[in-house]
Amino acid sequence: MGLISDLPDQLLLEILSWLPTTKVVATMLLSKQWKFLWKQVPKLYYNYSEHEGKDFSEFVSRSLQLQVAPTLKSLKLSISPYCDSRDVKNWIDLAVSRSVLELEIDLTAAQNPMITALPKSIYTCGTLSCLRLKALVLDDIPEDYLICLSSLNYLYLSVSIQVSADKFIGKLSACAPLLRKTVVQGPVYGDQFLDSMTSYSELKSFTTCLSESCNSRRLSSGNQPGFSSTTHVPECLSTTLQTLEWRDYAETEFDMPVASFLLKNATRLSEAKIFLEYAAGPNEKLRIRTALAKLSRGSPTCHLNFGN
Repeated sequence: MGLISDLPDQLLLEILSWLPTTKVVATMLLSKQWKFLWKQVPKLYYNYSEHEGKDFSEFVSRSLQLQVAPTLKSLKLSISPYCDSRDVKNWIDLAVSRSVLELEIDLTAAQNPMITALPKSIYTCGTLSCLRLKALVLDDIPEDYLICLSSLNYLYLSVSIQVSADKFIGKLSACAPLLRKTVVQGPVYGDQFLDSMTSYSELKSFTTCLSESCNSRRLSSGNQPGFSSTTHVPECLSTTLQTLEWRDYAETEFDMPVASFLLKNATRLSEAKIFLEYAAGPNEKLRIRTALAKLSRGSPTCHLNFGN
């Protein structure tokens, strides 16, 4: 024990940052030196699977309140089915008050819909550079909310949104001037998908995954708008976008026209990587790949790759 305790506190904090927070807190029992050291760890990871029942919420609340790190570099929360939405919102508010840099909220195991609105404070967090939201059910951002995410450069959304992902990311990206990479998994519809990209002025990488389970492609079954080839070309397509990744691609009345539009107008694109829908058979995949390969590309250096 003496050897590791002889290390500088800063190095110990770096080592502890790689451990789940439950194990970090447990180090307080090792010695006097370690009793308060855990409170200064700037990266926190809470996973409900390491707790039983409702103890998880109490542990997160108490340990977060005892944190004294001047800046919270990272807070990752894998939420328990027993969590109360008010607790989750309080944790986010607390993270914002600690100038959080990276925030991840994973509600995969939660009882949906747990949260339908994120706390107001997150939309004006000037230090937030990375935001990951997984398996959330969200309403649209209220019109009276001020949005200013001046440091955000990475956005990951895996959500079932009441209104459609394009509206949500459109509002966020319009007020995130440094946003460079966006990953979206959720429902998007027709022209709105591309309209949301008009907010990106410096976007370099964009990934989308359209799950059949969210009915994102079943345009004929609802009243969602389709896609028009006259859609205004987002500025980022002709100025900054360099990589495009499309997961669960299927040759539908939405997918093919949008893919054609993107490849034609993304004049600085260096790579377009497309993963075909898993359910497609070998012959179907070959036919779709052939059709995609024939599409016009606005960038002469664009390589079209297939991930499966």
